[in-house]
Amino acid sequence: MTGWSIPLLGGAFRVHMWHHLVAWLIAVFVLFHLYIVLYDMKLYKNRLVRSIITGPKLVEPGDHDADKWIS
Repeated sequence: MTGWSIPLLGGAFRVHMWHHLVAWLIAVFVLFHLYIVLYDMKLYKNRLVRSIITGPKLVEPGDHDADKWIS
């Protein structure tokens, strides 16, 4: 079903190398994304990550960083 991709991409070796390159890029993106989320969670402590899972977000009165549509 995907045999047409091998000649299109330049042979089995190139398909193999593209596959590994894309797989590593996805893995690096996931690790970088998790790092940024954990860093944001530690730095701001506004329960943003918890609100992604549970729903409600902590918005304190006078919080200038909160979006207008939340409060």
